[in-house]
Amino acid sequence: MELHTFSSLNKSFLDQYNGTMQAADVAFVYFNKKTLKHKKLDDLSAEDVKKAFAGENVTVLNSSKEMVNCLLKMKWEQQNLLLMSSGNFDGIQFAELAEKIITLPF
Repeated sequence: MELHTFSSLNKSFLDQYNGTMQAADVAFVYFNKKTLKHKKLDDLSAEDVKKAFAGENVTVLNSSKEMVNCLLKMKWEQQNLLLMSSGNFDGIQFAELAEKIITLPF
């Protein structure tokens, strides 16, 4: 999930996400610090976000490159990938990523 909107990047709103990733086997929450600056919002830390989601399975990422690397390291046999955002994960090329994922060895 990418936090991209004004509300989703607002500390006072983050608690609305409490427990929303509990059913996921693996959960990545992505946000870009540059987006915070661009929207003139208060800084968020990875710890703030992880605490708000309240899930042991939640990994918070601030780099789209890091997110792609994490996805490419996963075992994808019998797995599904759901990406949710109102943004574009800072330009991740999804067709290219999908091609890499489907050609990974099991």
